[in-house]
Amino acid sequence: MYRTFYRPVPVEEHLVHENKIYLASSTRSVLNTASRLQPTSGNIVELGSQPIRTIQTSQHKELRDPVLNAVVALANETVIAGYGVLVFCNSRQGCESDARLISKVLPQVNEVDSTVLEKRTDLLGDLRSLPMGLDHNLAETIPVGVAFHHAGMTTEERDLISTAYDSGVLKAIVATCSLAAGINLPARRVILHNARMGRNLIGPSMLRQMRGRAGRKGKDEIGETYLCCRKSDLEDVVELMRADLPHISSSLTTDKHRIQRALLEAVSIRLINSRESISDYIRKTLLNLSGESDMIRERVESSLQDLLKMEFIQCDDSESFVATQLGKAVVASSLEPEDGAFVHRELQRALQAFVMVSPLKFFSSF
Repeated sequence: MYRTFYRPVPVEEHLVHENKIYLASSTRSVLNTASRLQPTSGNIVELGSQPIRTIQTSQHKELRDPVLNAVVALANETVIAGYGVLVFCNSRQGCESDARLISKVLPQVNEVDSTVLEKRTDLLGDLRSLPMGLDHNLAETIPVGVAFHHAGMTTEERDLISTAYDSGVLKAIVATCSLAAGINLPARRVILHNARMGRNLIGPSMLRQMRGRAGRKGKDEIGETYLCCRKSDLEDVVELMRADLPHISSSLTTDKHRIQRALLEAVSIRLINSRESISDYIRKTLLNLSGESDMIRERVESSLQDLLKMEFIQCDDSESFVATQLGKAVVASSLEPEDGAFVHRELQRALQAFVMVSPLKFFSSF
């Protein structure tokens, strides 16, 4: 085990508050910046450090909100400089709204290079040919190089947009925070519209995951992240910036059902078939490194007995374990063992309620 802070592309981190940008060039300076945020009267936190620059306020009615103004301004200057930008929002509606606003301030269609415009037109055609058709918001934003990316879209739509962004056809993507760990869309600049996912504050792991999208190896010499913060969230954001990453723990420690599921999968694929191989398998898990040995043995044994009782596995005379057809079906269904047993019982009850009289006809016994 070793610890390293190496990153192929250095990242400059910033906090944006009331249209002012505060630099935090490393993890240490993030903490130093946070430590200079001193509480004042009324439990309101105010910034004690000097901003490195100020974002010009907008006179447009839609951009009077300082957070929204900062998001649009930072995205605009990134695209104007010729780089890609990724904006994280806390809702699907927010993604689409931000994408429309950003598209209004970028160079319009008559200012776009003809080759790039042709590729964007092709992208619109590809989206239009999908079964869902072309979303009217994307029809508005894509011609100027902006799109959104969230779970409400089809896989085909997301793939087309991701490919277009990677190739430089699109310059700005607005995505939900929940997709930060599931998409590979690195950007020169990452902007966090706020520090929340829905109504809840994001955790330190998610914050680092979103910031980690900044900087493309081989394309950018540096990455930049901007966390935009409202007055009401400032104290929470300070705590978030100070927070350490949670310790890694085994998911098998949550309850014995997780151990049941892991053992059933391992038996089903014939990775283990005896108590000796089960012990060897458990010794190689994170649970074995973090849990008490007596507790682990007790849970493994009780899980095996439960799997045998539910008839998910069988044990022959030589004490070899093998998965039953029912056990394999539970593994294929991705159900927890007890949920699989419940579904199986209900299906058996349902079958008993019908009397088949021919392959095409049946009568209910109710």
